[in-house]
Amino acid sequence: VSSLEEAVLQLGFGQIYCLVAASCGVHSMGRSGRARDAGERKLWSHSVVAAVGAQLIARDQGSDANLAFTAALLHDIGKIVVADVLDEKYTKLVEEVEANHYSLIDMERRVFGLQHAELGGRLLARGKFPRNLVVPVCFHHNPVAAAGHHPVAACIYAGNLIAYLAGHGRGNPGLLQAEHNAELGILKRDNAALKDYTQEVQSEFAKLQVLIQMGA
Repeated sequence: VSSLEEAVLQLGFGQIYCLVAASCGVHSMGRSGRARDAGERKLWSHSVVAAVGAQLIARDQGSDANLAFTAALLHDIGKIVVADVLDEKYTKLVEEVEANHYSLIDMERRVFGLQHAELGGRLLARGKFPRNLVVPVCFHHNPVAAAGHHPVAACIYAGNLIAYLAGHGRGNPGLLQAEHNAELGILKRDNAALKDYTQEVQSEFAKLQVLIQMGA
């Protein structure tokens, strides 16, 4: 592919949709004063990789792959907002979680009174996003509780794990993997199956990065 025009012509609608969504997130971060912050960039790459993973799993499940991509792309919006508002305080909390192998969501509840997934769901609801996005984001760490929307929430959960397996993410992925049985059971998948997706996810993420850079 030698030009943006040629690249677009070779893409289907679904791929173009995913590219636009991912690119919008990158450029919106670029307008903030913290755009060059390495932690924030890592958080965004984690969201994109999780979105690609959720999309591929939804595709194989016969579900709405674009919905799964969008919901997973937004799944850590609560974390992004908390990191922006609290800055170093949240960075230190994440570092403590990683150093001591704590659960990030348990630490967030203890320190802030709610965890990032709940905050993300509330923010999307306040922004009048549809429930098929709000509920999966709110329950992406507990898909079983996402009444009526648990398949999409489970796709996000799985995409989140895939992102950690692929080396994109901060927190304590060991705890996520240890608690995966009931959640992945919704998708009839196990940890071994997620590892099988890792290479394809990395390949699709690399394609998105190249195309975003071409359109920058």
